[in-house]
Amino acid sequence: MGREMNRVGERIGRDFERFGTEWGNWFDRTFGVLRPLLGALFGLVLLIIVIAIARRLSLFNIGAFLLSYLLVFFVLMVAFGYSAYAQRKYRKETRWLMPVTVAIGLAISFWILSELSYALWHDTGLPGLDVVGLLFRVLVIVILVLVIVIGYVFMCVVIPREHGNSQSPPGMNG
Repeated sequence: MGREMNRVGERIGRDFERFGTEWGNWFDRTFGVLRPLLGALFGLVLLIIVIAIARRLSLFNIGAFLLSYLLVFFVLMVAFGYSAYAQRKYRKETRWLMPVTVAIGLAISFWILSELSYALWHDTGLPGLDVVGLLFRVLVIVILVLVIVIGYVFMCVVIPREHGNSQSPPGMNG
C-alpha cells in the first residue's frame, strides 16, 4: 500500500512538472520576448487589486507601502522576469548569474516582508509583528551573502561532478 502511494505521488509530481514545463514553453513560444513584460503587467494588476483590498480592510499602512513602491515593484517584476527568461533561453551562458539573482530576489523578498510586518503592526497593533519586521530586516544581508556563497559552492562542486567535468565560470581556471 505504501509503495503504491509513493508511485502515485511520484507520477502526479512528474505530471505536474511536465504540465508546468509545457505551459511555460507555450508562453515562451507564444509571447517570446514579451512574456516577462506581460507577466509584470499581470503582476501589477494583481498588486493594484491587493492595494484596493488592503484599503477596504482598513489596512492603510499596507496599502500606502504597496502604493508608494508600486513603480519599484513593477520594475523589479520586469527585471526578474527578463532574468528568468534569459536563464531559460540561454541556460548555459547565464547559469553563473543564478546564485546572484536568487540571492537578490530573496533579499528583496525579506525586505518586503519586513516592511509589510511593520505596516501590519501599525495597522493592527498585533504584538510581535514589529519584532518579526526587525528580524526580516536584519536577515536581509545574511540571506544575501549565504545564498550567494552556497549557490556558488553548489555550482563549483556539485554541478561539475554531475556532468563529469570541472567546468569553471568564464575567466576562472579550474
